[in-house]
Amino acid sequence: MIDLRGKKSCHTGYGRTTGWRIPVALLKREGIILPICEPLQSTLEHEIKSVAATFNRACIPGEWATTPDVDAALKMRYDAMCSMCSGRTCDRNDDYAGYVGALNCLCFNGGDVAFSKLSVVRQFFEDNRLANVSDYGLMCRDGSVVDINSGAAEACFWAARPWDTFVTHGGASDAKVQKLTWALMQAKRKGEENLANNRWYYNILEIDDTFSDIFPAIDNATTGQYLSESRMDIVQAEEMCASEAPVRFCVSSDEERKKCSDLSSLLHLRGVSPELQCTQGSSVDDCLEMIKLGTSDVMTLTNSKRYASHSNHSLADLLAESYGRDESNLYYFVAVVKKGSGINSVYDLAGKTTCNTGSSNWDDDIKDLNPENFELLCEAQVMSLSSWSVQECNLGRIPGNMLVTRQSESRARKENMRHLFLKASKMFGHSRSFFRLFYTYFSHKDLMFKVILHEVKFWLMGNACHGRGMVVAGDLQSPVTVGERGNTLGVGNFSVKEDPKVLWDVGLEFYYFPQV
Repeated sequence: MIDLRGKKSCHTGYGRTTGWRIPVALLKREGIILPICEPLQSTLEHEIKSVAATFNRACIPGEWATTPDVDAALKMRYDAMCSMCSGRTCDRNDDYAGYVGALNCLCFNGGDVAFSKLSVVRQFFEDNRLANVSDYGLMCRDGSVVDINSGAAEACFWAARPWDTFVTHGGASDAKVQKLTWALMQAKRKGEENLANNRWYYNILEIDDTFSDIFPAIDNATTGQYLSESRMDIVQAEEMCASEAPVRFCVSSDEERKKCSDLSSLLHLRGVSPELQCTQGSSVDDCLEMIKLGTSDVMTLTNSKRYASHSNHSLADLLAESYGRDESNLYYFVAVVKKGSGINSVYDLAGKTTCNTGSSNWDDDIKDLNPENFELLCEAQVMSLSSWSVQECNLGRIPGNMLVTRQSESRARKENMRHLFLKASKMFGHSRSFFRLFYTYFSHKDLMFKVILHEVKFWLMGNACHGRGMVVAGDLQSPVTVGERGNTLGVGNFSVKEDPKVLWDVGLEFYYFPQV
């Protein structure tokens, strides 16, 4: 296996079990891949860099990083790892991506080794007469090479992806396990009576059309024992740089702690790093203090709480919650001026005044205000206060909740955190996932993230504004309100789901808009 160093490798795709996780983990364990762990680089880059130092060239198609700019930067920095791919972007749709694509890379693109699965390998050589099967073999873990169609090929595997499994908790009695197994068998029998009209059969058991049978696994086997049968326990346990610091998510309730712990276990099983750990504070403010003191790393905050806590706790934004196409959950950053004020564009703001939300009579000040006396300020015009106009006349969208950490964290550390939660969003953010990150958790709502959330996204404040030279939410410094005394200006969050006639009764949160 040492001969693999300096060779050209073909992979099914970055992060995929057969083409990436298994070979990288086992080659690292065998000492073929030597970890390169630099403190100022992210966990992701440690892995890519270590593989790049092992192979001369490669095709590792797919999304390396979860943010496009980081993905592009890594592929430029380690361009040899994309040089065997057919396209310049080295994406998941590359001609040499997937089980068959990796074999095409080996046979027709000058590759030295491809990582695929045995059934596909055998079918590939049956279908491709231009590739002579006798010119190729299977490399076993002991370094030997066996014929692809020989009887020894079945035992020449590095690791295998285990079949999907129905599991119960480890403390279940044998009687309960037998009862659950019987129930599954009965569901299978009932579902197969009329497969064409029994969609529930696939949905309830979470199986697809390729499913053929249910049978008991090893008696009293733990998850670890089951994975060891296919050697996947080695893959799960192996990390490129074992000293990577975990990401500690602060929660403020027992229910949140349970959900966080479940997410941590699932991410570990999926091979996502760095490790997610869960810490618990007595309240949101307690979590903020824990992040400030360095006993926790990340938490989610509402936009208003984030703003109020930013200066005292030196927070840095990591990710914003995204609500997909549900426009009713979008908040916009808006400027509000009094009609007839003479302010007709953002360029008229210099020298104008604002009022502070901190006054003790804030509620009394605004309860009698008439929305008809105010207008929305756009870049070069004013518009009436309405739900439709705010979508056109705004200074940028404001994220609902933000995932935050300490400002003092290094760039690499912040990228590790983003990578972890963007991976979690991708794996468990959809409604059909068995663990649903953005949905109710045992009837509890808004644990860790809002239940209406679509995904988390990398939020660039600089991209939030429309037009040039405008100040956006990231530049806000102190809160202000709207008043009717003089040419006053209000800037705040306007929810499109609120009726503008009760605009002032719902309590807008306003922010300072500096002089332009």
